[in-house]
Amino acid sequence: MTYTNDANPAISGINLLLRPVEIKTPQPSQKDWLKNLNYPPIWITHSQTDGVARVLPILPKACHYSTLVQAIYQQLTWDTFVEWQNSVHGISGVEINTQPLHTVEFSISAITPLSTRLGRGIHALFFRWIDIADSALAAELHQQSVPAFSLSIQSLYPRQLKVKINLFKPELLAPLLWGMSHDLGQQIRLGRIPCYLSNRAKLVRSSSFEALTQVPTQNVISLEFLSLTSFKQQQKIQPFPLPELVFGSLWRRWNHFAPTELQFPEIEWDGMVLSYDLKTQPLQMDEIKDMGAIGEVDYRFSCPQQARIATILAHFAEFSGVGRKTAMGMGEVELRE
Repeated sequence: MTYTNDANPAISGINLLLRPVEIKTPQPSQKDWLKNLNYPPIWITHSQTDGVARVLPILPKACHYSTLVQAIYQQLTWDTFVEWQNSVHGISGVEINTQPLHTVEFSISAITPLSTRLGRGIHALFFRWIDIADSALAAELHQQSVPAFSLSIQSLYPRQLKVKINLFKPELLAPLLWGMSHDLGQQIRLGRIPCYLSNRAKLVRSSSFEALTQVPTQNVISLEFLSLTSFKQQQKIQPFPLPELVFGSLWRRWNHFAPTELQFPEIEWDGMVLSYDLKTQPLQMDEIKDMGAIGEVDYRFSCPQQARIATILAHFAEFSGVGRKTAMGMGEVELRE
């Protein structure tokens, strides 16, 4: 039996490691195993490798996870076996996730071809899922001027999209997965389009602000803008990702969500563009037409302190996105080696 934890007491999620065993006697189902909880969890399969399943017991609010952890540890003193997917498994480990940054991945399919420009519909879907778990939190998120999440939308096939929701606050993972669990494997609607949600959501990435501050400094930073990216500059739309716009956008977002002791002082960026391969494209979201750029840019920072901060922010960008409307799928960024 293994237990893993982190020094940070705030719990954002829990994994149980289930290993199949040869036992003939009946065992309690996963629902009955923790039946005495006031907030019984919903169970979601996270992944399965070499016969070992990682299963997430999901609650609507992260604040209840400490009680759930106590109940799990108490139950393990009595019974380490559970019936999962019609076979008996032994609980071989408990993993406690305390990271604030997460990426949840799932797919959406339809009978007709789907466009990657469905960000507004997926944005609405996110708020519906949060509202199922915690309507007060959904209302609070609606009012925030700086979104606490970003979207990535990629086309797998003409009729299938891969969607990633990136979260910047630890308390968002539980309500998102709780709300999403009601639709997994079911028909949903994106605007007027009937679609089907995949039967599994994967937590593909987790990190912390502290971990991002430990990355090696790069003087040259290469970013690939995977979705249309633009910025507000003097009340106008600027599609070219100038250094001060890219890293200024990331600096503001980092300082909004990072712990106080990890926030950066105000910076007058002196980075320069070394090279770029960009093209601009229009983006139609419902009746709203937008403009942005996609492609690659190499930035150089001569100041060691700015290079360090820019490197940290570039790694953060893979969660947060860059520029405008990142909560609708714009500004997706990948850091290239």
